[in-house]
Amino acid sequence: MLGGTAGLLAMTGYWAMVEGITGKDPREEAQKQAKAAGHPLPEESSTAKGGRLVYETLTGSKPDETMANYLSWAFDWSYTLGLSATYGVVRRYVPQARIGFGTGFGTAVWILGDEIGVWLLGLAAAPTRYPAKVHAHSAAGHAVYGATLEGVAAGVEWALERR
Repeated sequence: MLGGTAGLLAMTGYWAMVEGITGKDPREEAQKQAKAAGHPLPEESSTAKGGRLVYETLTGSKPDETMANYLSWAFDWSYTLGLSATYGVVRRYVPQARIGFGTGFGTAVWILGDEIGVWLLGLAAAPTRYPAKVHAHSAAGHAVYGATLEGVAAGVEWALERR
């Protein structure tokens, strides 16, 4: 879980760095461009929609804005920590899972989850609706997540072996 937390924080840091360097968030820019072209993207993020749908299914009611923010956060963290825990187990028994020092795993999460999964689950628009810049930054962010996850996992493994 430690690696997943570090990985998610690193990916969040990546997006903050991009915004700090360019002065804008590429995801928000894509939304503005699509809206101007008459083809707006969903206003609700995939994690916000996922959290809201789970909440509505369990309670039968819509969450207020504050609750919706918590649900988005909880959905993102639950998904990421679940994947990270899976990686932590798999990397011990399948050394190939570590390919690219975790960037292979991060790339797989990007392709299967961020590009295809959220679209197939109805949590986001089709990948073709987003500009290449958003895909490139998302791929890079997920590579940062994977490398950070592997770095923490390898460090913990090393420390435990030295005991």
